[in-house]
Order: sequence, then C-alpha cells, then structure tokens
Amino acid sequence: MQKGLLKIPEKKESGEVLPDDLLEQFGIEGEEQAILEQYLGNGMQMIHGRETRDEVLGRLRQEDPEKSLADTISVVMDTLDASAAGAGHDIPDMVRFIAGMSLLGQVADVAEAAGIATFDDDARVLALSELLASQISKGIRSGKYNPEELKQAAQQAAEKMKIDPASGVEQIVGGGVNPGGAANGS
Repeated sequence: MQKGLLKIPEKKESGEVLPDDLLEQFGIEGEEQAILEQYLGNGMQMIHGRETRDEVLGRLRQEDPEKSLADTISVVMDTLDASAAGAGHDIPDMVRFIAGMSLLGQVADVAEAAGIATFDDDARVLALSELLASQISKGIRSGKYNPEELKQAAQQAAEKMKIDPASGVEQIVGGGVNPGGAANGS
C-alpha cells in the first residue's frame, strides 16, 4: 500500500491549496482551479468552523468508521453543491473528485486527532470507494450520469492506464500504475 494515500496537503508554502503537479495531472487549471480553491475553502470552513465542526464530527461512528466517513463527506459535498447551485454555479466533476479526496483526508485527520477513529491508508481507500459509489449513484438517479457512458468511460480509462480489469483496483491503490502510462514493472 502506498503510504500517504489520500493525504492531499491543504496548503503549500506558496499559498496554493493543492500542489501544481496534482492539478496538472487531473487537468485542473484556470477557472476550474479557482472553483476548486473556493469549494475546498468552503468545505474546510464546514469541517473546522465553530458552528459546524461538532455536527460534522458527530456523524462519524466507531462501529463503521469508513462508511460514516464517506457519508460525512457526502453530506458536506451535498451542502457545498446546493450552495453553489443556489448561486447559479455547477461544480465540475473533476473539481468535486479532487475536493472530495482532500476533504475526506481532512476529516479523517481531524477525527484521529479528536480520538474518534483511526484511519490508516486502507481505511481511507475504503471510505473513498464508498464516497465515489454514493456520488455516482446520486448522479445516476438524478439523470446527471448515464450508466452506459460511465461504463464506457471506465473502460477507456482502464485502457489508457493499461490496467488489467481483473486486478485494476489493486494496481491503482498499490501504486502500480503511472497515470497515462503502463503498470509499474511492465
């Protein structure tokens, strides 16, 4: 397991919210970068804000920490999305994906510091998979995503990254895939 997975730094010395190389890797630039920074800033305010942090942390349960972490981030993202929609903005999916990973890591770190739960890399990956599944399900139910298009996109991504469908998840979380390239050791 790759150490540090899903622990995206909140800030670099230069004041950037996320490292430039991560933003480049996911094609986030210009207006999308500004949207991401605002989305993350609002999410961090929910996580750390005096009025909301107890409610956010109160959603975490020790009996199922990964699912409750995913559910907590889903509620945070739903709140942020509703706020953006109310202001007439649509948040790009890649922005939501990057922000979701970062917010998940942030809440996991806060929960650990508060003694609520411990989230090693495996637990973070499980929580992220729960979060992605719930967000995709919501998108399908709302009509935002077409299931057939999602299937085709997943196949194209697997081909581009040269991932074996039978062991793809293990390759990705194990650090065995270079984005845009072949699996390590190939």
